[in-house]
Amino acid sequence: MKKLIAMLLCICMMLGLVACGAPAAKDAAATEAPETVQAEQPAAEAEKNDDAVAESVPAETEPAEETVEATEETTEPTTGKDSSDDKEEEATKPTEEEKPAEVLPNGDYNEGIVLVKVKETFNEADLGELEYTSAEPLFAGSAWYAVVLADSTKTIEAVSYLTALGTFAQVDYDYVMATDTSVEGVDVSANPQYSEQQHHYTHKVPEGWAYTAANNKYPGGSSDVIVAVIDTGVDYHHLDLRNNIWTNTAEIPNNGIDDDENGYIDDVYGWDFVGEDNSPLDDNGHGTHVAGIIAAENNNIGCVGIAYNCKVMALKAGNSSGYFNNSDIAEAIQYAYMNGASVINMSFGGGSISFVVREALDTAYTSCVLVAAAGNDSACNNLACKACDVKAVMYPAALTSVIGVMSTGGNKGDTLSSFSNYDHYPHNSVEYEVYAVGEAIPSCWPGNKFTNLNGTSMAAPTVSAIAALLRSYLPDRNTYSTKFI
Repeated sequence: MKKLIAMLLCICMMLGLVACGAPAAKDAAATEAPETVQAEQPAAEAEKNDDAVAESVPAETEPAEETVEATEETTEPTTGKDSSDDKEEEATKPTEEEKPAEVLPNGDYNEGIVLVKVKETFNEADLGELEYTSAEPLFAGSAWYAVVLADSTKTIEAVSYLTALGTFAQVDYDYVMATDTSVEGVDVSANPQYSEQQHHYTHKVPEGWAYTAANNKYPGGSSDVIVAVIDTGVDYHHLDLRNNIWTNTAEIPNNGIDDDENGYIDDVYGWDFVGEDNSPLDDNGHGTHVAGIIAAENNNIGCVGIAYNCKVMALKAGNSSGYFNNSDIAEAIQYAYMNGASVINMSFGGGSISFVVREALDTAYTSCVLVAAAGNDSACNNLACKACDVKAVMYPAALTSVIGVMSTGGNKGDTLSSFSNYDHYPHNSVEYEVYAVGEAIPSCWPGNKFTNLNGTSMAAPTVSAIAALLRSYLPDRNTYSTKFI
């Protein structure tokens, strides 16, 4: 009996182990399966089901991966856009065939030339697909380049294209300025004497000469002080000018070598930036007249300049018709600054100014007194003025770094000239600062001749000459800065 009971216990224990072990294996395999154990199937059916399971694995896993990818694609735009938004966005993107927005000029410009300022160094690739014949720096070391277009009629398109391209720090038109005095039909037969130079008395120039002489200074200024005349050139062979023409002593004449390595070969008498040569002779007359007002010699021939001991640097940036490209103006300003000019006279102007000229003037202002004519349009300088019918702004005279000169006349020289532009409102963004006599001013003319001219072009060199006298009297630039003068 005891043996029978022991046998039954062993059988129960064996059955208990099987019953306890099966659920453990089932839980490890799949928690979602029913807790009841299925009865064993016949071997054939089991093999058939095993094959079915084996075949179903790839069929179930591959679509699962595709589903994930599809879900990622469809759930990526979670900002509320649908496929129609994407299509609309693609449709609004500019294509290569589309033209860039036009960047229109705001004044007369030199057709066929585009001015670009490089970000670091010049690279032809920065010009993109622009058709051009050359691209050269305005002067040695300049960040500005003049790009000559293959088709000069497409200047606006070229400026617009390069602006949109964005590869340059600045893209600009080469604006054109002009002298403000007509020289057509001028009578050059007169030979006015000093007594006819009434503007000297108006501005008390003789008293200034006497004062400097009494203080052991040269009354007509110092020969060390140079006034750069950026104009249509200067007749530096004129009998009343030739000894007061600045010469580049660091250059050996006519040896075909840039001896002083300033980027200009044989620039003994200055430079012609129009013709790109070393002969800045005047083919208009305007520049010679301006130079004579400043520094005609005290030699009993013709006129006497206010600063008759100072030197004139001849820089030709205006052509025979009296028109100036801003690219030539900027280069001339840089030349004057680099070669020691104390004063720069600019008897020209226009309603538009290129950035390259602004930058050149800002640089020159650190050591040069800058003087410019206010213009002859009888115009108020405030474009918003309701009281004036004629309104215009003349550059570079209107810039804060430049002394803008208006013209006066009348018996005492204290009446605003009818032709002169004027400063109607003080302390605005465009300013003309001073007045000077600009009517019936006698001075030199090419070919050892003399004539009288009217204009703010004649008033400006009077101020430049007075500035030269002041610099001669106060040579210490550290104590008496350009702004002080």
